[in-house]
Amino acid sequence: MRITEEEYFDPGTPEGVPVRYLHKGCSDGKDPSLVVTRTSTGWKYRCHRCRSAGYRGLDGFSASVVASFAKQTWQKKGLVRQITLPQQYRFSDAIETALQAWLMRYDITPAEFMRYGMYRSLSRLIIPVKDSAGKVVYWQGRSFVEEQAKWVNQKQVGREDVFF
Repeated sequence: MRITEEEYFDPGTPEGVPVRYLHKGCSDGKDPSLVVTRTSTGWKYRCHRCRSAGYRGLDGFSASVVASFAKQTWQKKGLVRQITLPQQYRFSDAIETALQAWLMRYDITPAEFMRYGMYRSLSRLIIPVKDSAGKVVYWQGRSFVEEQAKWVNQKQVGREDVFF
């Protein structure tokens, strides 16, 4: 029997810690028999009385439950970090020509280039994204060299107010 009641699946529960619940219709008048343990991707459960067991992923949960689960997981893994931008470098003439052609193709003026804090790093154009306080929360790098991946993205993990 698949257990679907959301009350058994608490996103704030620490990962790997089993929690016992009274299983409706099974534990009535008895001790808690349903054990639910949060994993990195959902919850596993087992009732020691009726032998119901299974796994519940995040499918069908509300957006707030999914966000809370993700936040707890990121914090536990220590992935919340500050973004650091790559160092600035001067481009070779060939890469500089390719950069200028790309900027013109997308109607990005030199004033916009400066206003948005874009700059050159090795063979990439770096485009930083800042929050309202001026703190960098994301950057994207566009390569102008055939042998490299065209786009590289670096985002700050653990932020709920940055969407891509």
